[in-house]
Amino acid sequence: MDELAIALDMDPLELRRRNYSYEDPTKGLPWSSKHLDTCYDSAARRFGWERRDPRVGSMREGDEILGWGMATSSWTAGRQPCMARVELRADGTVMAACGTQDIGTGTYTVVAQTVAELTGVPLDRVEVRLGESSLPAGPLSGGSMATATTLPAVAAAVRAAIDELKEVATDEDAPFTGADPDGLAFRDGALADEQGKRVAFDDLLSGQKLGSVSGDGQAAPGDEQNQYSFRSFGAHFVEVRWDPGISRLCVSRVVSSIDIGRAVNPVTARNQVEGAIVMGIGMGLFEKLDYDPRDARLINNNYSDYIVTSHADMPEIDVELLDNPDYAFNEFGARGVGEIGLTGIAPAIANAIYHATGKRIRDLPITIEKLMEP
Repeated sequence: MDELAIALDMDPLELRRRNYSYEDPTKGLPWSSKHLDTCYDSAARRFGWERRDPRVGSMREGDEILGWGMATSSWTAGRQPCMARVELRADGTVMAACGTQDIGTGTYTVVAQTVAELTGVPLDRVEVRLGESSLPAGPLSGGSMATATTLPAVAAAVRAAIDELKEVATDEDAPFTGADPDGLAFRDGALADEQGKRVAFDDLLSGQKLGSVSGDGQAAPGDEQNQYSFRSFGAHFVEVRWDPGISRLCVSRVVSSIDIGRAVNPVTARNQVEGAIVMGIGMGLFEKLDYDPRDARLINNNYSDYIVTSHADMPEIDVELLDNPDYAFNEFGARGVGEIGLTGIAPAIANAIYHATGKRIRDLPITIEKLMEP
């Protein structure tokens, strides 16, 4: 894309804007939700892209040459079938269970948030159980689909548990005996009728001498897959600094805008993107597997010889998550986050390095040795 922009004497961002797609060209379907143009505009403004001098090596600060590059970020939005179980307990707590797992990406947190949001029970009264084969089947933690897959099933289980509670509440000698279960509302951890009578679910269960009621739920992709194409988008703008006198190269600044629909937990979602950017710096500048040509064994399969991004390599990172819920995808409007932050970082770094040095290097990682080659 950047080489085409140079051949056209056009700004790389402008080239992307002029080739903006409003539907998926591979499927012929409209995007369910796409705000890549907003990502371009917001990230470019925050980065200061309008001050970019397109001439190679023209932007300098002292002994350092600045290189500015950008790239588009994109990742498919996927869902899988999922099951979940939710239990309302007589001690006032709620338990949600699913066989998926949390590999550090925040699944425990977003499941607990969802239960709290739908029940009105405080977050510290919600227990989440994951990662056990005895629990209802859930998705793997990969492909940026755990949140979009798990939450609809958890929501279905919450509603099933509430329906079971309503049946208990309208039994003989129960607080709402004879009432229509469908006429009861569940808000802030309590059942209420149209006359304003309200009973907390823990009091109701205790009064009926029940330890808990539970509900099972499941969710899966539906006909929406034939109506829309689902994908997440973003834009990365990168600044590198190149000091040819001492052959020093670093990524000094990254500004990103990402459109993942609704970020259920903006703090953990933003941190996933920040971590992905760090991974992308490793991909662009450091990480490489070396094999022994005699027997194909890995030579650098250890942290002494395999170079990864360290604290000293960390740039200033500015991540923005747009808030455009994708309700065509699921009821929470949430698509995946994780891989979307990694895609586009290495190309943006390569484009920035070309802007600083005039060298177009396509073989990653872009090492100092490659920049010093004639």
